[in-house]
Amino acid sequence: MDKVTINSQFDAGSIEIIDIENINRLRLRIRNDTNSKFAQWFYFQVNLDKIQNVGFVIENIDKTAYPQGWDGYRVFFSYDNQNWQRLDTKLETNNLIFNIDSKYKTIFFSYFEPYSYLRHQNLISKVNISNVGIHSVLGKTKQGRNIDLLILGTHQSKNKIWIIARQHPGETMAEWFMEGLILKLLDSHDKVAIKLLQDSVF
Repeated sequence: MDKVTINSQFDAGSIEIIDIENINRLRLRIRNDTNSKFAQWFYFQVNLDKIQNVGFVIENIDKTAYPQGWDGYRVFFSYDNQNWQRLDTKLETNNLIFNIDSKYKTIFFSYFEPYSYLRHQNLISKVNISNVGIHSVLGKTKQGRNIDLLILGTHQSKNKIWIIARQHPGETMAEWFMEGLILKLLDSHDKVAIKLLQDSVF
């Protein structure tokens, strides 16, 4: 019998296993976010005993926070947990279905490309050591992690621009955007960033 194991015991990992006896139809369920009735995010690792075709069914997408978002959706996968690609995905009667001809015996799947907490901490550190940024902690999440506030720019009479990201766990794409914006504003040689910080505080 083909053997498969599924692991989600790592940073941001999340999935529920229903039945993984059939390698062509591994049945899974998206679990609720921590201390929440909402569900949308999944991220898990699949380990195979040999390279082969594998089929997946995620069964409860009609119970997720934004069911309309699955129409036209394509799941993310990665072999090294760093470089992510999209995979053709079908929506059939509240089931999300996808297959992969695996090139390796370990595969990661995710709702969107993950943004790790370690990467988040490293981004905060770059602001801490910059000449234009101030970091403070507004409070704690349900998991005891910091809710961070970054202020870029100093003059209080400037335009004030608020940007909020990651208040929902599955919105990792928002922090990828924030990283690009923050690093641009921290670039002391970037003429656009210099002009923005002259006119506004973020």
